[in-house]
Amino acid sequence: MIIESASRFMSANGLRALDRSASGGSSLETKYRSDAARAKKELNAIKRDRSSKKAAAKSRRSAPQDPTLKIAKQLSELLTALARVDRKIDDVEASDVGGDRDRQLAVLRARRVGFELGIARRRAKQ
Repeated sequence: MIIESASRFMSANGLRALDRSASGGSSLETKYRSDAARAKKELNAIKRDRSSKKAAAKSRRSAPQDPTLKIAKQLSELLTALARVDRKIDDVEASDVGGDRDRQLAVLRARRVGFELGIARRRAKQ
């Protein structure tokens, strides 16, 4: 009777805490709790380390660059990408005839036009 009246007034959290303190929890429960805490600490350490590295990388990226060097680098990357697309177009044209082939060719040709436009814009800036 006394236990019933006492349990009515205790919150659910209080009952769980009372139950845990009385039993001490199984060794398996405590093991998983400590493993979870350790994993969380490791994850936080990794996040901290990563954020510090990101700050250093951001400062390098945001450093003022010579615009002509930047444009030259972009041009070389675009020319490389254009050559890659040309190679893919040749491979697809050599493949079997089909609806999928025509769609792929249309996509690759559109991409090629985009690269050519980007190259022309960068050359105009030089």
